[in-house]
Amino acid sequence: MLLLAAAGGVQSQSRVRIVRVSFLTPNTILSPPVQAGARRWTQVMLNEPIVAGDWLRTGPGGALEIQLDCGSALRLAQNSAMQVQVLSLGAKGLPVTRVAVEQGRAFFSMRRADSADFRIVLPRGTVDESHGNARFQIIVAAQPPSATVSVSNGRIGVEVNGTTYPLKNSERLAWNSAGAPQRSKAVKAKDPYAKWSQDRDNAFDRSLLLDEGSQFAGAEVAAPPGSTMATTGTPQPEWNARGFPPPPQGYFVNQEGKWATISDLPTSPEAAGTGGIEVPACAHN
Repeated sequence: MLLLAAAGGVQSQSRVRIVRVSFLTPNTILSPPVQAGARRWTQVMLNEPIVAGDWLRTGPGGALEIQLDCGSALRLAQNSAMQVQVLSLGAKGLPVTRVAVEQGRAFFSMRRADSADFRIVLPRGTVDESHGNARFQIIVAAQPPSATVSVSNGRIGVEVNGTTYPLKNSERLAWNSAGAPQRSKAVKAKDPYAKWSQDRDNAFDRSLLLDEGSQFAGAEVAAPPGSTMATTGTPQPEWNARGFPPPPQGYFVNQEGKWATISDLPTSPEAAGTGGIEVPACAHN
């Protein structure tokens, strides 16, 4: 008991953060910070702690999700690599996070409480997510070096060669080693990894709704497809005692106030699997 108390005291005074692996498929490996000699890759385990300096890679068919302190998600599709460079607490106790996407495709679903000091390092550029809730994806090609950032929800800032480009909903910025960045309308990619990432977001929204349902009472929502339910959030008789309606016919209200569905298959992105969803306490902030 004395040892546990001492350890707890050290942790409470530490500025170091530890996050966790919240989803993965078998073809996913990790390398801790190199102390000496060659890098050592090992198979990742669910709920494995991730610390600053760790490298993460996915192989063919692989997929990985890291959950930050307040529920933000960093996801890798297959054949991708990313390093977690910084996990710490700033002077005011706010989380400081730096990651570097080396190659492949990564999805980011950021919540406001995690995004105050969050930065992504890319070839010839960075992404500064300091505008609250945002969802976006990044594609990095190693040869020749190039990057594409596409925003699906929220606002982010992308800095390339000293120039900052603000991006918002449905905007995309692409650049390579030769030419200037090109801004365009984001294209919604229809592939199993984009669907998997969206399903993970929907599952988190649904878990948050079930966990904190009373805050949705009084919010304006849209009627589900084929329903005559009123669009106002005024409690109706069918609402339960916690102040929110049960998901009608498999639908639920996500954080954008729209009705969405969730398929809770437990396997892989190809099967639109989502696995278990854990909602951290500070995700409600």
